[in-house]
Amino acid sequence: MQFQTKLFIGGEFVDAQDRGRIEVLNPHDNSVLAGVSEAPAADFRTGVAAASKAVRAGRDAPAADRGRLLLKLADAFEGRRPRS
Repeated sequence: MQFQTKLFIGGEFVDAQDRGRIEVLNPHDNSVLAGVSEAPAADFRTGVAAASKAVRAGRDAPAADRGRLLLKLADAFEGRRPRS
């Protein structure tokens, strides 16, 4: 099984600035599942700045555009829903 191990900041996956890693353990046997990027203060601030920029862009977008994006998101969720 593959895991995404980078930070998601500003719409892309990036390594931690200091290359810090945290081991993720399997609770069953304590084996290492993956080493993921650690987000110290500098990465946290970068992420908050990127999120703030995205919120401003979304807030300033016309309502019709926001509605289309929400419908596209709903379609994506529907496409992933398990069929019974």
